[in-house]
Amino acid sequence: MSSRRVYSETQIHEIAEKLSALKAHPKPERSMSASGAIALMIGEIKALQAKGYSIADIADLLRENDLPISAATLKSAIARAQSTRQSRPRVKTQSRNNKAALKNGDQVASPSISQTQPQGSFDPLSDTDEI
Repeated sequence: MSSRRVYSETQIHEIAEKLSALKAHPKPERSMSASGAIALMIGEIKALQAKGYSIADIADLLRENDLPISAATLKSAIARAQSTRQSRPRVKTQSRNNKAALKNGDQVASPSISQTQPQGSFDPLSDTDEI
């Protein structure tokens, strides 16, 4: 015997009408840290700085408005918020081995040579007397 319940088309339409009549469900407010709040208000904070307000002044204003934050934490949060807004691609630097070779006057393989090799492969170097 099957205990599977079957629904009539009328029942389905009634349920669908009830669902359609529901009001929008409010999204719960997102909680965030003081740093997250600073990131959201970075434009306003930078505008206050442009008007001559110091970090300490702004921290005082935030504390007066129920956002307890020290000047040091505010300064750090501003730096983080600005770095994420203005994130730039990282510039590749020379590897340690290349730097050491350049100091010793040795030749370093040119990047164009390594770019011609398929990814995940390498050319073994011949053995030397150095260990």
